[in-house]
Amino acid sequence: MASKRAVRRRQCGVKHKYTKEQAMERATDMTRWKKVETFDAYPCACGSWHIGHRPSHVQAQITKRRRSA
Repeated sequence: MASKRAVRRRQCGVKHKYTKEQAMERATDMTRWKKVETFDAYPCACGSWHIGHRPSHVQAQITKRRRSA
């Protein structure tokens, strides 16, 4: 059975790797293009940054804070 670390490393192998600045810019651009989905840049154990969908519980907290402000 593979360790969790080995599984994470394999999953990271197929993802695009960015520097922090590139990932932030690309995530912003992707969010603008899609207009429905929200993308986030996040650091990875490999030392690079990746782009992915924001978890729904995080998006719900952000939406809640914006509405109460």
